[in-house]
Amino acid sequence: MDEPELDRYLRTITPSEVRHLEEGPHQLSSRYQQIGKTQVDGREVYLFTFNTLLKDSNFCIRKESRFAYIPEHIHKASELLYVYSGSCTQTVEDSVVRMEEGDLCILDSEVVHSIGELGEDDIVITIVMRKEYLERELLGRLGEGGIINAFIASAVSERAKHDRYYVLRDISSSARHHMDQILCEYFDRDVYGEEVIAAEMVLVFCELLRQYRDTHFKQRENRAAQMLPVLRYIEEHADDATLAGTAAHFGFSPNYLSERIHHETGHTFKELTVLQRMSTAYFRILNSDDAIAEIAQDVGYENLSYFYRKFKEIYGRTPGDLRKGSGMSSSA
Repeated sequence: MDEPELDRYLRTITPSEVRHLEEGPHQLSSRYQQIGKTQVDGREVYLFTFNTLLKDSNFCIRKESRFAYIPEHIHKASELLYVYSGSCTQTVEDSVVRMEEGDLCILDSEVVHSIGELGEDDIVITIVMRKEYLERELLGRLGEGGIINAFIASAVSERAKHDRYYVLRDISSSARHHMDQILCEYFDRDVYGEEVIAAEMVLVFCELLRQYRDTHFKQRENRAAQMLPVLRYIEEHADDATLAGTAAHFGFSPNYLSERIHHETGHTFKELTVLQRMSTAYFRILNSDDAIAEIAQDVGYENLSYFYRKFKEIYGRTPGDLRKGSGMSSSA
């Protein structure tokens, strides 16, 4: 399936949509009779567990039926809601969220939301995924590319958790292309489809994090934006950077810079240098056959036992386990 075929597929009226046209938009589908309900803040809402669909997969994708509304419900999973065409109006935790073509919303698990009636041109795609997949394999994995990536990925994740949702407006043409590729693979299954979708999902999030950076961290009035040059400096000099030297480079006092770094990133200066060294080690372990002892020494650790202990503390597994999982030799 290519993108023109995908467009025709998504715009084709389905039997479910025919039924909604005949019965009217306020008549719920019979499938809701099999869906359980739960109490949230004193009101009864539908509960979508996706236990079967997510049993052997990290995600499931569907096109929402047009000519109908989706009543208040919660998911036991995280969700991306993408407006492929037209528009839609969500109500999320009592807040009305209007979305237009090209907008994408990240919804936390167990957040009450509903979607108003969709018209013929309103094509809305929902991607439901395991929460741990979103946090570890997408945002978490991208955050392993360095402290700037971690800073941006953490900012997106924290905003979604705090507000229970986050909307990225008018995502880039590159992100939309990758979304289309995901849909082509999902709705026209072929061998390696799951792997292709997982790869495209990473590319989508790369584009989304870039957009978040450009929108939120490059505005002069945004204090967090001032941290990006500092983080970039630490990335480039992690092996020998000191707080005093970094502060002098940017014309700050060490105390001021220390406080700003901790306030904006939640880490101390020393923790950031350790994270960057470990990030460099992580990349080399996965992408080279260099001995782990050599990598540890190159990133500034003479004590191999300490390096192993710190690496496992950050990534939840040892350097040897990481390399073993990648299929490379785990020689120390």
